[in-house]
Amino acid sequence: MRARHLTILFASVLMIAPCVSPAQAAPDAPVRFEVLQAAFYSFAQAGPTNQSMANRCVLLELFADESGASSQTVLNATDDLLGNHSRAKLAFIRYAPNETVPIESAGSVAASSRLADYYQGSIVPTALFDGTVQDFSPGNGTSQRYADLYAARAAVGPGASINATGSIAISVGSLHFEVFSPRNLSGHRMYLRAALVENNVKAQLEGRTLHYVLRSFLGAYALHLDGNSSAQGQFNFAVGTGSVESQLGAVLFVQSDGEVPSAPKTGPPQLDIFAQLVLPVAVLVTGAVMLIVLVRFITSERKARLR
Repeated sequence: MRARHLTILFASVLMIAPCVSPAQAAPDAPVRFEVLQAAFYSFAQAGPTNQSMANRCVLLELFADESGASSQTVLNATDDLLGNHSRAKLAFIRYAPNETVPIESAGSVAASSRLADYYQGSIVPTALFDGTVQDFSPGNGTSQRYADLYAARAAVGPGASINATGSIAISVGSLHFEVFSPRNLSGHRMYLRAALVENNVKAQLEGRTLHYVLRSFLGAYALHLDGNSSAQGQFNFAVGTGSVESQLGAVLFVQSDGEVPSAPKTGPPQLDIFAQLVLPVAVLVTGAVMLIVLVRFITSERKARLR
């Protein structure tokens, strides 16, 4: 019986270490390139958007040529998808394959290819849903595949809400936005990005109508959201003389550029209280208790034999 009690004690002591562990990372941490929410604002509409956390708008970015069998296939597939969902549910940007856009903070003059430099992609055509789900294999089932990919992303709860309003006067415009997120995103590089697009554009090569063609990338606004917080900002932009104002709109989206890099450690090393103090003391105390129990057990056994 005593041996059994001793075994149980040893087993209980061994269970202590696995139960003690540092705090885990937040389960809803966004991955790199992930779009938490998108929104579309038409400069022809009467008032601002009215998006809440109950609304989910998926962003579809398409990098495709105007001609060629593969590009025609994906353009047809996106036309079908756009016809089945409103802009409150699906925001769309059609890029030329070699489109160069600023990828850093607003006002940056650095322009890089959004496909090659930002997403590290090279295959044209490529469709990206919310920045993380991509398709570059056009074929007979492309329309259904796009529908399935959209449905999968639409089922993901929004990580933010975006509301916007703006105006255009002759050749200049402004776009004001407000972003709200209930999530703590302080450990991630988050940006509100915006693009000026034009709908119903006649393609030069195939003569087809192109939808939501990128006219200019308005930039990116760094977001600092630490839970149930919001941010506001404004983009000012120029409008080309060839654009039709009634067909112009803005696509806005909240996107993650990954975790904030850890700052290099400077100065004397910091003390890890748990690893360098609490854990060793716990081990020593546990060892001492085990030794006392073992000595008492041996002593009692010897006394029992002498009787």
